[in-house]
Amino acid sequence: MTSLSLCNLLLVDDSEDDIYLLERAFARHPNFRIIGHAEDGEVAINYLKGAGQFADRGQHPYPDLMVLDLKMPGCDGYEVLKWMSGKSPRPRVAVFTASELESDKARATELGADLFQSKSFDVEALDRFITRLYSLCKPSPM
Repeated sequence: MTSLSLCNLLLVDDSEDDIYLLERAFARHPNFRIIGHAEDGEVAINYLKGAGQFADRGQHPYPDLMVLDLKMPGCDGYEVLKWMSGKSPRPRVAVFTASELESDKARATELGADLFQSKSFDVEALDRFITRLYSLCKPSPM
């Protein structure tokens, strides 16, 4: 896995606890660099657009990969996936959600998610998820 170049990662989740646990897990994987986190879909879309506070790509680089929760208040993960549809460039998207419903997996996949994983913060399960992310991470052209 050392052949992977640095992968810029955007975390999108409304749970501060989940963000904290993800940050700790990714700290053990130096090929991933967390470039930011968004507490809802609207902030994530603004980040991807480079709008407002995210306009400076030196401070807020474009993500190669986004870890996206589906169930958030306001603009949820489905809205982010809809907004991203047909956009280029576009980060790869790994949905990381508390839902285990097949209907959520099918809808997220239909909307363009590259990976769907039900949340588990068991150390081994989380490491397996992060290992799966290596295959998704291809640095963006931006």
